[in-house]
Amino acid sequence: KTLDVPTVDYTGYQFDAVWPTVEYRNKIETIDIPEGEGYYDVHVEGDFVLNDLNDSLYIRIPNGRVVRIFIDGELKIGGAPHNIVTMNEENAVVSNKDYAGNILFYSPNTISFPAIEGVFQGTYISGGTIKFMQHYSFSGQLLAKNISIDAHFKAGDFRYVPFNASK
Repeated sequence: KTLDVPTVDYTGYQFDAVWPTVEYRNKIETIDIPEGEGYYDVHVEGDFVLNDLNDSLYIRIPNGRVVRIFIDGELKIGGAPHNIVTMNEENAVVSNKDYAGNILFYSPNTISFPAIEGVFQGTYISGGTIKFMQHYSFSGQLLAKNISIDAHFKAGDFRYVPFNASK
């Protein structure tokens, strides 16, 4: 039997937050996840894009929360340095060695990481292809129907961290 990436059916599901297309252009954005327990689920109704120089997304997650971001479109990252990382309650960026597996991005479409320098954390799931180029420091996991990894990728810059759905 062939393994497959399931398609998520949102019918009737109540998300904690619903956003239209998200596009960050030449900025640093911090998303504050509210206190609470269990999952904090976000639905992005279009694409999720980091598009210009030095766009960074910091996700401040209080203890005990797990963030799941469901994207109807594509997760696109432009060709310049970018970061998608978590922050703790003290506003400090969590290092890749301390990343706890508490963020998940899901898209039924392509997820593209171009050839840039950056730090990325999270579980990235695609119902299509994940294009993963080079020069990253990555902590998390990649799950997709197809994964394309560029020739210059260094395995030492990749740290496997399972999605921690038990929180």
